Amino acid sequence: MTDVHQLEHWIDLGRGYERRGQWLHAIQFYRRALEADIGRLDVRVRLAVVYSELGDLCAAEQILLQALGRESTPEAVLSALAMLFYRYGDDARAGYYFEKLLPYNPLDAHVFLGLLAARKGDDAEAEQRYRRALMVNETDERVRFLLAETLLRAGKADQADAVLNASPAVPPEDWRKEYYRGAVLVAREQWQEARAVFDRLVMLRPEDIDILCASAVVYLRLQDTEKADILLRQAARISPDAPQVLDGKGLLALARGHRMKALTYFRRALDADPTDIRALEHVRLLTCSRQ
Repeated sequence: MTDVHQLEHWIDLGRGYERRGQWLHAIQFYRRALEADIGRLDVRVRLAVVYSELGDLCAAEQILLQALGRESTPEAVLSALAMLFYRYGDDARAGYYFEKLLPYNPLDAHVFLGLLAARKGDDAEAEQRYRRALMVNETDERVRFLLAETLLRAGKADQADAVLNASPAVPPEDWRKEYYRGAVLVAREQWQEARAVFDRLVMLRPEDIDILCASAVVYLRLQDTEKADILLRQAARISPDAPQVLDGKGLLALARGHRMKALTYFRRALDADPTDIRALEHVRLLTCSRQ
């Protein structure tokens, strides 16, 4: 029987090779780890990602499908399959697995089916999916922002404002109302007005990484990379491995023309949160642009 320390050592080696883009070495150590513990779904996911980086989505799919019979619930496997195809741009297969995921995790399934619909330009379908997701969890602010952005694209500004101001968890005097106002301005691409809102919020809550990172994104859209860098450094001192911080660093690297550095940040964000929408989109675009 393999010692648990040896198993974790192989996994660490695999991750190290994966981060450096040495895919064949990563496969070697991930396969050793799976041979030692065939039930490690996390290792299967990493191995599937490596095969996807090599352009072999069929092999990646088979690696994950082999886990279906071993898991007590298929939710984790279906989620991994859906996210894999979403990340690597096979929207048809991603949609297929998100539909299969609906009975187990309707919130995430509806969100990503909405994103797939929006990607196709079907805002009506996207709106319907996001509204269904809000019915599952009306306090999920991620869904609330996605729905508002979709309504704004459809020319329904009043409905977007109503959606953002209807959160049951936020009293009218709460600072988050101002945050929502900033989000509406961002969705409308009114960058100067959004900057004024987030400048006030940063002064009010200088330790809030969500506000710092949102403000940095606004400054990036205003082409002020120096101010964005200052805000992201401030956020990184508080929580260096938070997905929103890594996303921001990725966007900053892109703005400065450092595509591979940006890809590294977005991949790290996905390691921290596999459902990070911004990181998923950028990994997909940057990976596809290399092929």
